[in-house]
Amino acid sequence: MPAGGNVLTPRQYQAKWLRTYQSIATGEVPASGADPLAVRAGAACLSIGAGAAIDAPGGATLPVQGLPASTWDGPHHDYPAIDIMTPTASRVYAWRSGTVRNTHHFASNCFEGHGCDDTCGIGVTVVDATWPDVRWTYCHMSALAVRDGQAITAGQNVGLSGNTGHSGAPHLHLEIRIGETKVCPQPALRQILTNGQTVDPHSLPTAGCFF
Repeated sequence: MPAGGNVLTPRQYQAKWLRTYQSIATGEVPASGADPLAVRAGAACLSIGAGAAIDAPGGATLPVQGLPASTWDGPHHDYPAIDIMTPTASRVYAWRSGTVRNTHHFASNCFEGHGCDDTCGIGVTVVDATWPDVRWTYCHMSALAVRDGQAITAGQNVGLSGNTGHSGAPHLHLEIRIGETKVCPQPALRQILTNGQTVDPHSLPTAGCFF
């Protein structure tokens, strides 16, 4: 709406907002020329070490640190899941312990003319260490720090967030399945936020967390 005084394109507005948000959330001030919406070429192949861990009291932790409490209430757009808005290259942590069932390696964005070989983009699917019928998936990342078959612990860094796959802006997608049934992650994440404890994924609802 230039008549209203706006001079930025939607992408420029997003980039400016994300730089401000990153500064508030992390205390780091990004370079003014950096584009937080961009996924750098070859990012999927980055090696970011063995994966630094953070404390995970109660056997679970939030997937991304330093975000507002309202982050963990946001509904998904069309099925049980949650989209966690966070700048590209934010560290992503395993919310629970488990074993990596498979990784996803599509390093392009589906909306940028590269085709769409995997809507998840760069991501990881993990089988839960306590409940083997439970698995969870992270999508739209920019780099991974884990491999297929690897045992991981809650709080372990598994990679960096991004904007790959079927993604309209940088974010981390979390999806939890019991068998083939998708359940809502929001109650579990709110429980971690409020008292650092995990919940049995079998108690999570299948409705009420999406439009």
